[in-house]
Amino acid sequence: VLAIDAAWRKLGGTVGDASRQIAALRSGPEPLEEAEVQELDGVDHALGLRRAQVQSDPLGTSLDLESVVLPAIGRLKALVEARAAVRRQTEDGLSAAQAKLQGLRELNRDASEAWTEAQEKITGAGELPAPLSDAKIESLSEWLDRLREKYEGGMLRPVAVGLQNWNSAAGNCVSDVQKIHAANSAPLDLRKELRGRLNALKAKAQAYRVEEDAGLRAL
Repeated sequence: VLAIDAAWRKLGGTVGDASRQIAALRSGPEPLEEAEVQELDGVDHALGLRRAQVQSDPLGTSLDLESVVLPAIGRLKALVEARAAVRRQTEDGLSAAQAKLQGLRELNRDASEAWTEAQEKITGAGELPAPLSDAKIESLSEWLDRLREKYEGGMLRPVAVGLQNWNSAAGNCVSDVQKIHAANSAPLDLRKELRGRLNALKAKAQAYRVEEDAGLRAL
């Protein structure tokens, strides 16, 4: 009698908690997949049968809930939470990829400006590396647009894998553009340094009042 009384008290809370978890899964922010909906319907039906058995067999119902119904709810809950985490990571990844793409465009613009200036001002600048083509950057942009379209269409896992590949390709482009920018900026920086040193020498000559000396002017 005591065991049955304890089982009844425990079953009331267990059944109620299971019902709340099922309702939370149905109405949660993360939509259920079709197979998950079917499994959850089966679990809900099984819970209804166990609820009807509580009065006639509380001890057997308690064991059945713990071995069948509750593990099924826990498994579905874990699947939904894992997919929600992937969705958040993918959303953050798409936003970060857009920012990376914008940064790549700006970096390539700076590299192009440095290359153009070097061609104009540096002797032998034809040996310097040319900037990345706009077509290559636009291909990354189109790739990212396709990933976003697939994400909006519900293709979560393929997009997560695609983002990893996109980031790898974009990272290689960023590395290449950084090297190009550094190579084209180095002679320009040296030119600025030399001009500064020449101006400092001219100022020094003026301070010593020898700026009109023919030998110094020739040097």
